[in-house]
Amino acid sequence: SQWVSLHTSTPSSNHKIKNLGDIPNLEYMQIWERLSKNNISSVVWGAMNASAGSSKLCKVFVPDPWVFSEDPKPNSLISFIALPRYLAKNYTSIKKTKVLSMMITFIKKSIDHVGLIIFLKSLKIIFLGLIKFGPKQFVVINFFDYLCANAFILSSKKHSSSFNFIFLNAIAHVQHHYWHSKKTKDLKEIIFTYKNIENILSIFDKELNIFSKNNDFILYNGLSQNTTLDEEPWYLYRIKDIDKFMTLANIKYKKIETLMTNDAHMVHSNLEQLNDALEILDSINVNDKKFFFTEVDYKNLKIFFRIDFTNEITSNTVIDINGAENLFEDLVLKIVKRTGKHCQESNVIHNMDRISNINSKSYLNHDLFKIIYPDLFKS
Repeated sequence: SQWVSLHTSTPSSNHKIKNLGDIPNLEYMQIWERLSKNNISSVVWGAMNASAGSSKLCKVFVPDPWVFSEDPKPNSLISFIALPRYLAKNYTSIKKTKVLSMMITFIKKSIDHVGLIIFLKSLKIIFLGLIKFGPKQFVVINFFDYLCANAFILSSKKHSSSFNFIFLNAIAHVQHHYWHSKKTKDLKEIIFTYKNIENILSIFDKELNIFSKNNDFILYNGLSQNTTLDEEPWYLYRIKDIDKFMTLANIKYKKIETLMTNDAHMVHSNLEQLNDALEILDSINVNDKKFFFTEVDYKNLKIFFRIDFTNEITSNTVIDINGAENLFEDLVLKIVKRTGKHCQESNVIHNMDRISNINSKSYLNHDLFKIIYPDLFKS
């Protein structure tokens, strides 16, 4: 995970955290833990694949929706993230009554946290997005980025924290899904998202005095993306109902924790159950191509699995499960034909004189905080 490398200033070959949800296995200190040891306070919101860890001076920590082992700090924020976490992990098999209940709590807690005026401004994003694009997921992501950014600002001001970190996901999402032209004017979904990010940055400047008082500011993307318009089509799929799918495959497990889109962790009660599940998962195929990539964590009796089939299908395509052919479209949902893919290149925009010579393309994720806080990493 590039984000774990960023947070820990450690190469992935050392920390060995590859997948979302693997953070309990992390053995290296994250930057807010190092800062806390040096009596520097922090607010961390939405950090990908992260935990509060041992940081006593991390005043606010809100995990990403796919970290199952971590609740927010303080715990009063749990209702604020419960709905986004549920939607992120279950968006192909949502239970409407549960969503309604969680939505009521989400609205109430969000208003309590950011105030009615800011919440209504956030809703304006959904309203404008619905008019322009209809009920698209990226509109909700933009709404949530804006709402979280405002909640983050309020937390930073309340605690007067020295290090303030927020992760926003909307740009990565729209580049994956909507980079469907080389003409900028045709990229309406991406332009909508960029304008929302510009509004967020404007609020950061106004509320945190970034430029008026020359407070340190860094905008960093971790990974860039390239368009895939000139490449072979690559399709992203997700299982419609993962419990139903595994029952059909006669796979036994203790629990399944779905991740961002096409992947999940399957936890088992014993080694025999794990091995049986692994054998079946590895045998499932489409057109004689393996359907899943699997990776086993024997220590925690856990299988990470990801849909590895990315070819285009037809209405007659079947998926072979335990020797029985099942209509692909009955079990699996086509999410998107990918329009952008990550590349190993990062970009840094900042106003910090002490790192003015940084050339972002020459540095790796695990270098950044060593450059910003060299004293924290002296042996």
